[in-house]
Amino acid sequence: MIVKKQLTYLLILILLFSCSDKQKKSTNSSHTLSSDTFTIAFEYKDYEKKYGSCINDTDCAEVKLHYPQLLDGNDAVAHINDFIVSSLMNDDDEEMLYRSFDEISDSLISQYKSVQKEFSDYHTAWFIHKTTELTGIIQNYLSIKNEVTMYTGGANSYYNIDLIVIDLNSGKRQSLSSFVSKDKIDELLNIGENHFRKIKDIQENQTIKETGYWFENDEFYLPDNFNISDSGFVFFYNLYEIAPRSEGYTELFIPKEKLKDILLTNIFFK
Repeated sequence: MIVKKQLTYLLILILLFSCSDKQKKSTNSSHTLSSDTFTIAFEYKDYEKKYGSCINDTDCAEVKLHYPQLLDGNDAVAHINDFIVSSLMNDDDEEMLYRSFDEISDSLISQYKSVQKEFSDYHTAWFIHKTTELTGIIQNYLSIKNEVTMYTGGANSYYNIDLIVIDLNSGKRQSLSSFVSKDKIDELLNIGENHFRKIKDIQENQTIKETGYWFENDEFYLPDNFNISDSGFVFFYNLYEIAPRSEGYTELFIPKEKLKDILLTNIFFK
């Protein structure tokens, strides 16, 4: 009987270690993205730290970070990895830079403890959730999406998306001016405004301002918040950027066929 029990315990331990190994492998499994000129390998990393019961989203303060780490060891890749981590350590609400992930969570938890100490009946959960994803690669340009959802008290949560394009040769972030020359920018803006009016159902005889959108001096603009896909450019206007929160965010897609005679670099057309 004792031998059978020992064998049973041994089998349980084997199963537990086996499951643990599988979970670890699935978390750190590598992925690849390829273009005609580049192939990059990467794996996703996770950081999580929490305080409190966290049952039913109450009495809880937590930080969750999900981000890619590129695996090639050259200087450009190292620069990109540093850029991704630095972006995660940026405090979107207060525009400060933390020195580590633990410093982010320790700061949040410390503030949360102080609030609960001052107000014993305070149970609303606080959280910082950040996800960074590699959304695509075309030629030598890598597109990255940073998504932040955060609540640290107050009436509303904070939500923000930062779209980034990085040159894999240099590891540096690219602005819209890297792809469109000054003499073509007005043409691009006209194309962008036409697509904006279409998705927002704004008539030609209406000004954008009349429909409740905020563009300074009622002049349409494209944000330096964009990604490049195989199909074209995607621009993103965050909450409060051009409209009230109730309107939500705006994602504007311009197909590559509209950009053929505008782009400085021939990234879509051979």
